[in-house]
Amino acid sequence: MRSSLAPFLAAAFVAASLAGPARAESGGVVLLDRVVAIVDGGPILRSEIVARARPMAAQLPKNAPPDALELLHARVRDVMIEERLIQKRADKLRITVSDAEVASAMESIAKNVGIPVADLEAEVRRQGITLPEYHAELRRQLLEGKWVMLEVRPRLDPALFRPEPPGKAKDPRAAAEADRARMEALSKKRDEVIAELRRGAYVEVR
Repeated sequence: MRSSLAPFLAAAFVAASLAGPARAESGGVVLLDRVVAIVDGGPILRSEIVARARPMAAQLPKNAPPDALELLHARVRDVMIEERLIQKRADKLRITVSDAEVASAMESIAKNVGIPVADLEAEVRRQGITLPEYHAELRRQLLEGKWVMLEVRPRLDPALFRPEPPGKAKDPRAAAEADRARMEALSKKRDEVIAELRRGAYVEVR
């Protein structure tokens, strides 16, 4: 179960922010909350980052480098900054994700790994992730996917997505290479568009 679900649960290890009072970190030390980043006037709190990183932090090996947790928090902070930029752009484009779409995504994930949704939910909980956290992560991924299709993909060469002519024999190796090229192009262009959004926004990292 653990290995088959890992690809689908990996993203959820940065599941939903739980903004609130200061929380205990490893060793039971309680840190006062503070603003660690600002995106167009909207603060990102340390408590949000700690909560988002919590499932991944639990997976760090005991012999991890001393700065492993700090580096993890920095990566989560950067992800959250990108999410805020994408969310603001999605709001302008009126891109939304419904509860039904989140539920459908859950069903698709369960179907892909060949288990009932109830078993997927149980595995999510076993990983230390609540269902609201997991649903929030799926919602963010779906929102970004819609944004990529609407604003990133149109900037790429249409030939990348041109289907093979009918009747042409399919070469599995060539098809896999074409898929890889498309994903790499989308990823690179996504980063370029994110950089554009960041230049047009006020982003402060503290």
